[in-house]
Amino acid sequence: MVACSASLPSRVVDAGVPGAAIVPLDDDLAVAARVSGQQVEVVGFVRVGEAWTATVIGGSSLPPRGANSVHLFGWEGEREWGWNSFAYGTAAASVSRVVLDGLAGDGGRVVGGAWVIAIRAAGVQPRDLRWRFLDAAGAVVTAGTGIQ
Repeated sequence: MVACSASLPSRVVDAGVPGAAIVPLDDDLAVAARVSGQQVEVVGFVRVGEAWTATVIGGSSLPPRGANSVHLFGWEGEREWGWNSFAYGTAAASVSRVVLDGLAGDGGRVVGGAWVIAIRAAGVQPRDLRWRFLDAAGAVVTAGTGIQ
């Protein structure tokens, strides 16, 4: 974890996350997905006072280049963030957005080949995921269930 008195935009740059990847969750909380080395990672940004911190809160091995992938992590019970589960992964160049059906969440924009969706529900299981990868026109590139 790294603390900095700078604004979120400069903190994002320091964390190696494209600015367009940021998913604001409230005034003091944001997440983003990034490809880093051989990992796809979810980075959490939290503001305490004037300082933002950036911490990798989840991740997995990178699938083959250009592959669509879906991963999931989360916590049981209520969290201080109010966001308990995170679906994330990678997407092919033809994909601009990932959506989940039946789960309330924020995010899904594909930036730099990675995406994340923050989900309020606790205890989300892979069987709960019904996802669609969409192109820039909103057409379905691929769809499925679970993690892949």
